[in-house]
Amino acid sequence: MELYTGLIAIGLSVLALMSRPGTAVGIVIFSTLIWPEYLRVGIGPAEMSAPRIIALLLVCKFVLAPRVKLPKISAVDLLVLALWLWTIFAALLSENGPKPSRMVGAGLDTVLIYVLARIALTTEKSVRDLITPVALISITMCLFGVFEAATHYSPYHQLEQYRNWVNLGDEAGQRLGFLRARTSTSTPIFFGLAMVLLAAILWATKSHARHIALHWVAIAAAVLGALTSLSSGPWIGCAILFFCNFFEKKTKYIKPMIGISLLGILFVEVVSNRHFYHLISYLGLSGGTAWYRTRLIEVMISHLNEYWLIGMDGKSTDHWIQEIGSQASLDIVNHFLLLAYLSGIMAPILYIASHYYAVKQAIKSYTRSTEIPYRHLVFCMASAIVALNITSMSVGIYGPALIISNIMLGGLVSINQIAPKSRIPLGRTQGKELKNPQFNKV
Repeated sequence: MELYTGLIAIGLSVLALMSRPGTAVGIVIFSTLIWPEYLRVGIGPAEMSAPRIIALLLVCKFVLAPRVKLPKISAVDLLVLALWLWTIFAALLSENGPKPSRMVGAGLDTVLIYVLARIALTTEKSVRDLITPVALISITMCLFGVFEAATHYSPYHQLEQYRNWVNLGDEAGQRLGFLRARTSTSTPIFFGLAMVLLAAILWATKSHARHIALHWVAIAAAVLGALTSLSSGPWIGCAILFFCNFFEKKTKYIKPMIGISLLGILFVEVVSNRHFYHLISYLGLSGGTAWYRTRLIEVMISHLNEYWLIGMDGKSTDHWIQEIGSQASLDIVNHFLLLAYLSGIMAPILYIASHYYAVKQAIKSYTRSTEIPYRHLVFCMASAIVALNITSMSVGIYGPALIISNIMLGGLVSINQIAPKSRIPLGRTQGKELKNPQFNKV
């Protein structure tokens, strides 16, 4: 499969290198799902998937191009880089030492992809150019997902024999009479989460779409694709995304809603003999997996002293499995806990901080601009980051979802730096849309 992966990567790389920056980033997103990301080409210490190869070539092109203006350094940039460097540092402190392939792969899927988005998505025109490839892959993968869920067959199934790892548990299970679609990804929840992120990008770029009817079709396709995974995480992710975007034109209710939510959590903690996160058990499509997630949180918190500094470092977790008591192997289905397990608690702290500052910058950009399309873009991208973090409590993020999430993060930070200045003080608008907003044509 290395030959086919290489040929696909070369073909898409040529197309991306000949395209405008926004379209090129869209091609990277397209490549994460159209061809299995787990099929890679070994080059030195790195295992290069198609999106990794395309992104690396694009970054080299943009950095070496004399006319490309690099963006200003942001606090989020430093945090993303610090997270990767910390994982290397933690690995160096471990007894087993760092694994080069893992360290390089983590840098490619996070720092490299983030840098690509920071350099390429620096204008609203580049954001508009992102739409076509994202819409195309959303509709394509939706059709694959629906077909797989309904017929229990997918052409991607034949490629799984070339994957060099085995999933924990039964990933080919059925729910509600349908097969859980995973298409080109390794698990249904990875496919579902990737489709949620595509829906988030399309929703955020809705005000920049040239053909709004087709754009709505693409959004609906992304959402339907997420639903075909029949996984609680993506389903909840879609609900949270819609819920957050609901407040775009009702921002005055955001703080009261946060306050009510915190009071609700406090109330559950006081009156119930179980913690508030046990409510997950009532939201999941499978009560058993939802119970496992809540029990995993409790067990890992109780054993924090074993991994708080540099992670578990390959130490046995058999005693954790016995305490959880639901399966024979440990599957860390929580991205924050996964980061801590691999590299200590500093890793999730840096991860959360990078997302916090990106959203904080987005709030400032939103409030200092009266340009309606720009405000919609910033608000919905920030909402997507919030939805991603909530959904991350039910899955460790790998593969396409990891790549797309870092494109979203980098894109949001770049978009924050191009906020058009308000010609009318925001206070005079009183939260209402302007009838004839001026759109900055870039």
